[in-house]
Amino acid sequence: MQSTPLLLSSSRAEPEPTASTAQIQKKVKTIGTAAAAGLILLLLFLSSNSRGSGAAGSASAALETGSFKASGELSKPLLLSPLIDKGELLVARELSRTVNGHSGYITTTSTGGKDNHIFFWYQPCTECSDDKSEAPLIQWFNGGPGSPDTVGVFNQIGKSYVDEDLKLQDRCFTICRKASCLFLDSPVGTGYSFQGDPDVDVDEVEFTRTSAETAEQAVDVLAQFLELFPEHKASPYYIQGLSYAGHYVPHMGRAVLDKLKGLDLRGVNVGDPAMDHAREVVEYPNVFKTFGFVDDLEFQALSRMMLESKRLAESGDCVGAFTVWNKVFNDDGGSSCEPHCEFLYETWTGSGNTEHALIDEQPKEFDYFRKWLKVDGHEEEIHVAGSPAAGDSGASLSEGGEMYSTMVESGDFCENTTPIFAELVKSGVDVVISAGNMDVLLGPAMVGEAIKGVVESLGEGALEEFAGSEKQIWRVEGKVVGFAKCIKREGYFCYVVMNNSGHEGFSYQPRASFDLNERLISRKFGWWGGRDEEELPQCKESEGGAGPLLDL
Repeated sequence: MQSTPLLLSSSRAEPEPTASTAQIQKKVKTIGTAAAAGLILLLLFLSSNSRGSGAAGSASAALETGSFKASGELSKPLLLSPLIDKGELLVARELSRTVNGHSGYITTTSTGGKDNHIFFWYQPCTECSDDKSEAPLIQWFNGGPGSPDTVGVFNQIGKSYVDEDLKLQDRCFTICRKASCLFLDSPVGTGYSFQGDPDVDVDEVEFTRTSAETAEQAVDVLAQFLELFPEHKASPYYIQGLSYAGHYVPHMGRAVLDKLKGLDLRGVNVGDPAMDHAREVVEYPNVFKTFGFVDDLEFQALSRMMLESKRLAESGDCVGAFTVWNKVFNDDGGSSCEPHCEFLYETWTGSGNTEHALIDEQPKEFDYFRKWLKVDGHEEEIHVAGSPAAGDSGASLSEGGEMYSTMVESGDFCENTTPIFAELVKSGVDVVISAGNMDVLLGPAMVGEAIKGVVESLGEGALEEFAGSEKQIWRVEGKVVGFAKCIKREGYFCYVVMNNSGHEGFSYQPRASFDLNERLISRKFGWWGGRDEEELPQCKESEGGAGPLLDL
């Protein structure tokens, strides 16, 4: 099903279910189907907030979602759109309760009319007023293509991370306490999201081909989410992400402005974004030489390869451009070149980690959450049991595979998204783009070249104004963490370099990343030398992005 996004009207928060309701919900999860139906009837009878076709219809719709089996344990993915369509929002909210908030599936349609069940995880603010409409709503895109948003939940901005003992720990620098956060495994085929029946063969899946299509579907999911949690129809709304979110985020911003005109989109923030392959790719040879990764012969070979990748991208051969580029980075995990893939970065440097110049292997902490999800019934707890990626199915919770290759084959991988970022600025939306100076994939050389396209698209004189604008040293609690340059049009445009950060800023530099988010929310772009009006969280050394990675 696909709902038609409409002009949103502001809505006061519907009260969260009461403590007695929550106690009922705990019992629902431990009993059989018939008893569950009875308790849902009781829940609706006790609540004065239920809407729709009545208690009997509510119970029936809840059971139609496939949330329970006879033993009372979760056996199928929790599909919430049938309940949303019938207005049974209290039931949907209760059934979707999970760690740090709510999770489940919202259904939209593919271009070809198939049901795409998109997994979401909503973490409502806890350091905010009872009226959550006053707090920001941040929607996160993890990139990839095909990287699941559970990475964002556990390794980036969510309220908890997983330690080496596979225990949840509170994240100190989460941005999801003062703001509410919405994570989507998007597009379909990413993470726990799936198409049609959970048992459908992967060869029959219609993968989303472009970031524009991804945004169209994500906007439909967002519209349904706002029906389920109407308090956020009036919230200040922000879109954030990293890496391939340099494609997802601007398209999402454009789609929101077009389809959800009542939503207050205030800003976007993308770290280490892919924005313009042809412009970025020619910067790699000098970066590799500056870091000392290559000798003269390797430098010459890399220069030839990147010029060829640029030429192919500009001629419309995105597959060819990607193939040449991927021989260096093996960024899709080898899915495009099995059984043997060149990985020249590893050959030349001895390092298999392209996301941080100083770390030769991806930190083991990054993988703890994947192990946590697979044990102790946690997949049932977040309502994804029975989905293709759940259990021991062998499906991946990492980027790559068919989702990635589809974006390459469609040409989306090579699209220049910088004019869309400029559109957002000219629509009054603040745009912040950052790059970590230890990021090999998309560090300041590549991103700094691509952002010229954003500034050029802002209109006559913008490029000269930006070039002449003051470069401010960025400090957090007295420590230099990078620099920033900003110009003002209808909205602000800021380019930020983050010191000692790899490809995932919130993991490698959570303190600076937290500060950057605070600046976006409060629009503090004029002075980067430190902010006295608001202290950052005081954290133990073992807390932060992924525990031990705090402030490398």
